[in-house]
Amino acid sequence: MVSSQVRGSRRSSRPAPHVRRRSVVYGIPTLPVDEDGYVVPGAAPIVGYIGKSVQTVYQRQEQHRDDQPFSDLIVGGSWVIEEGFWTDAELSAREEWWIRNGAVLVRGGKPQRPVYNYEFNLDNPNRVEVWRAVEQRQAREPGWVKPANGSFVPRQRTYGPPQNVARVVRRRPRIRWTRRRIRAAMLAAVWLVMFAGFWWAGWDVWHGWDGPRNAAIGAAIVMGVASVGNQWVRPKRRRRRSRR
Repeated sequence: MVSSQVRGSRRSSRPAPHVRRRSVVYGIPTLPVDEDGYVVPGAAPIVGYIGKSVQTVYQRQEQHRDDQPFSDLIVGGSWVIEEGFWTDAELSAREEWWIRNGAVLVRGGKPQRPVYNYEFNLDNPNRVEVWRAVEQRQAREPGWVKPANGSFVPRQRTYGPPQNVARVVRRRPRIRWTRRRIRAAMLAAVWLVMFAGFWWAGWDVWHGWDGPRNAAIGAAIVMGVASVGNQWVRPKRRRRRSRR
């Protein structure tokens, strides 16, 4: 009974074929190659592949980089040819139309039919057969074999920014005013006020360095007496005994 419910939930999670979903028809530009499979120097990119997807264009491009024989010829990035809300049948029809009629890679250019598509592309004189694409890839990269479905394909990764990239200097956070810092700032301000008051009061009596010295001593004594009196007047907190 439980297995049937699980199967039913899995089936219900998959959208029905007649449901319209946001999907795209995308294109992948590739570098042109000669009959031996080597890149033609100085030639402009061409429309290499046209496909459909309900995923993002970047995800489909990375999947093609893993298992397609033309993955080493992908230049730049894939682009969205057309997007909309279609059913599976409508999406397949839109893909077929673009494969048969071609897509414009550069604005103002002529539509180009893809060279690495198989379905709906058999009448294209410029297409590259699947077996020929594999032979050309092996010519460019001897020993290349198409990886099996689900196998891990290692990729080159870089760690950290390049040396020629300017690093962003983070500013230090501002001073956080806690209770202790506020109290220390207030005591310093009170001491300065008392220091200036003692110095002004003994201006006619003290001469030379006697004025600031005696004013500092007097302010320190008053602050010390005030702090000791505050400790005696303040009630002491009783420590709570821990119950074991």
